[in-house]
Amino acid sequence: MCTSSALWPQVKASVLSDKALADLLTRKCYSKSTDTERLSHLSPLLEEYARELQRPYVGYDTLWEEYRKIHPDGYSYNRFREILKEYTKAHSYAYHTLYAPGHEMQVDFAGDKLWITDRKTRQKTSAVVLCCILPYSSMTFMMALYNASMEHFYYGLSKCMEYFGGVPEVVKSDNMTQWVKRSDRYEPEFNEVAMQWGLHYGTELEAARVKKPRDKGAVEDAVYKVYKHIYAKIRDEVFYSLDELNSRIFELLDAFNSKCMYGRESRIERFNKQEQPVLKPLPSEPYRFRYRKTFMVNSTYHVSVGQDKHPYSVPYQFVNRECTVSYDNDTVEIGLTTSALPYINVALPVDTAPLKPIFRLIMRHGKEVRSIMPNTSCSDPVISVHTPRL
Repeated sequence: MCTSSALWPQVKASVLSDKALADLLTRKCYSKSTDTERLSHLSPLLEEYARELQRPYVGYDTLWEEYRKIHPDGYSYNRFREILKEYTKAHSYAYHTLYAPGHEMQVDFAGDKLWITDRKTRQKTSAVVLCCILPYSSMTFMMALYNASMEHFYYGLSKCMEYFGGVPEVVKSDNMTQWVKRSDRYEPEFNEVAMQWGLHYGTELEAARVKKPRDKGAVEDAVYKVYKHIYAKIRDEVFYSLDELNSRIFELLDAFNSKCMYGRESRIERFNKQEQPVLKPLPSEPYRFRYRKTFMVNSTYHVSVGQDKHPYSVPYQFVNRECTVSYDNDTVEIGLTTSALPYINVALPVDTAPLKPIFRLIMRHGKEVRSIMPNTSCSDPVISVHTPRL
């Protein structure tokens, strides 16, 4: 231990030069214990130990036990761990990625979910969160979805394109099943829906390498910042619908993108100046992922649609006839499979009570049902459902 007399000799500061005074005030007697003999035994093993740390289930304690079997008089656990950490940090290299404006968008799901509360039962339903980012400007998009199925995933991606107001040249994701059919380091095989989506927007698809999060480091960092700037601010808020949750998210997202980055311009300013002008134009219609189902209409003249098996009514004249239902996130279309008639828009009564055996419009999660019934009119107040013909 250093004594006070060694640190502070009784000298007059007025007779010392600046350099001599600085040397005097600098603590020189403290240094980490460096046992050259033990360090010479450990140094050749550090490269192998650093490589072993990357393997599953291997920790510092396991490596230290193996080291002490070889060198019983070696370093203690704490000193061994400190030396190995310093070696790993000094030999950890990462490629600095430079992004071009409008070239790439990265996509990922946040690991933590948000919650929607039922007004009556107070039961909570989870909602997954889709995060996207344009790495050049760091312009970020976030949206809550009912689940991560293809129907909702590609709906969220299409909303992201609308939010950015353009299409990048490349969209990159990890090897999620909604994106990749068969993973490969050099030539991953994308699933059919992903290729249809990419073709619709005129963008190229890419997939990160398996277990290589740095390949999409920008969106990984975006997820962390979303936790800090959005999740934290709504942690005590209660939402009773997905639309209500997303409305709050978009409000905070706009504030986040408008916030200056480290005293410089904001994300949205950089995006508007340098990135948005070089994005490809959006197609005239957003991509819609559609499910198709063929069924025989039973005596109840209803068909169950979607994962929640929600019933939709069809004209009772279709009982015991084969029909086809086509539906996406917004609309449900039902028609006779063998009919030569095109799908047509029909005005449906708003007041469904009492139930009539002609039509019934059931609204749930914002979906609208459309049925075929030629030459039909209704004088009651109606909702006119307008969707493109197939």
